[in-house]
Amino acid sequence: MLADNRILIACPYTDNNHIFLLLNELVRKGVKVIVLTKIINNGYSKAEHLLELKKNVGIIFLNNSLHLKMYIIINHDFGILINTSANLTANSLIKNYENAIITNIKAYVHKAE
Repeated sequence: MLADNRILIACPYTDNNHIFLLLNELVRKGVKVIVLTKIINNGYSKAEHLLELKKNVGIIFLNNSLHLKMYIIINHDFGILINTSANLTANSLIKNYENAIITNIKAYVHKAE
C-alpha cells in the first residue's frame, strides 16, 4: 500500500528536474515525502524548483551548515537507508564519483527516523 510508504531526504544541494518530477509523482500516488535542504540559488541548488516542489512535498529549509546526504525509503514491511556523498544534482548523479552505504536493516532505519 503506497500510503504506508515514506521517503525522507537530507541533501544540501539539488538541481535535478527529473528528481523533482519523480517526487511529485510519488506524492500523487500517496507516498509521504519529506526533504531537508538548504535554500540557495548559486548554480548548485535551484530554489525555484524547491519552492515549486514545496506545494506537494514537505520541505524543511535548514541553515547553511547542512552537509548530510541521506536518503531513507520506508514502507510497513522494510526500510532502506542510503548514506552517501551524492547530492541530488546532475553532476553527483551522472558525472562525479560518489560513495554510498546502503542498508536494509529495519532496526537501523527506525532509529534514523
